[in-house]
Amino acid sequence: INFDNEAGSFLELRVGMKTAGEQKITIRFANGGTSARPMKIELNNSVVVESLSFKSTGGWINWDTISINAVFNAGVNKLKCTTIGSD
Repeated sequence: INFDNEAGSFLELRVGMKTAGEQKITIRFANGGTSARPMKIELNNSVVVESLSFKSTGGWINWDTISINAVFNAGVNKLKCTTIGSD
C-alpha cells in the first residue's frame, strides 16, 4: 500500500478470529523518507494507538516491522490504519 501524502488516507482490513483475546499485530513497512510517518491504529472502531511512528528505513526497498498488541473479538474484526501526517 502506498498511501497518499495527506492525512486521512487509510487501509482497512477484516480479520477473522476463532476466539477472542489479545493478539500481536505486526506491520511490515518501508519508509524511504527522512522523517517518521505516524498512523492511528484502530480495532473495531476503538483506538489502539493514537500515533504509531513508522521510522525511516533509509529507502523504499528497505523493510522493517513494528508490533503492537490488541484485544480481538471472536468472529470478524475491523483493523484500520489511518495516516495522521501529510508525509
